[in-house]
Amino acid sequence: NGYMYVLGFIDAKTSTSWIAPMHSQKEVKLWTERFLIWVRNQKVDGDVSLELVRDGLWDPVAGMTIQTDSASVFRSDAFRTLAENQFRCKLQQSPPYEQSKNGKIERLWRTLGESAKAMMLARDLPPSYWWWAWKHANTIRDLKRTSANEGKMSPWEARTGQKPSMAHLHAFGAKVFVWKPGTPKLAASA
Repeated sequence: NGYMYVLGFIDAKTSTSWIAPMHSQKEVKLWTERFLIWVRNQKVDGDVSLELVRDGLWDPVAGMTIQTDSASVFRSDAFRTLAENQFRCKLQQSPPYEQSKNGKIERLWRTLGESAKAMMLARDLPPSYWWWAWKHANTIRDLKRTSANEGKMSPWEARTGQKPSMAHLHAFGAKVFVWKPGTPKLAASA
C-alpha cells in the first residue's frame, strides 16, 4: 500500500479517534480538509451557538480548535489558510520538541502502535499490513470503555449515544475465503 505516515484526529469531548493513512506528509492538508468536511456533514444534537453560524447556516466546524505539534506541515501557509480561513478553526500548536503538550494524540500513537504490533506478531504478518493493523486497533479502541469519558463510556457511545457492539469484529489476520456469486460453494468439510 506504500503508506508511510498516519494523521490522527481526536474529539476532545468524546475521545473518539479517526486516523488517515498517508504516503507523504504533503497529504496532511488533503486529509484535514476531508475530515473537516466530514465533521461539517454530521448530524449534531444540542443547542446551536450563534458564533457557529456561517453564511446563515449552522457550521459545527467554525470555532473548533485544532491542536497540532509544531511540524512544518502544520505551520505552512496552506494549512493555516485551510484551517483559519476556509473552515474558521482556531489553530493551536505545541512548542517544538514538547510532545507532552499533545498528550492525547501521543498516547493514541502509543496505544495503536503497540496494539498493531502485537496483532501482527500474533498472526506472523509482514510489515506491509501495518496500516490495516492500526485501523483495526483504532476500531477496537473506540468501542472499548474508557475512564476518559463520564461513566466510563466508550468513545463510540459518547459520540453516538448508542452502546457499542463488537459482534462484527473478527480476530485480526484471520483467514477468510472469498466466494464469487455464480460459482459453487465449498463444502463445510473442505
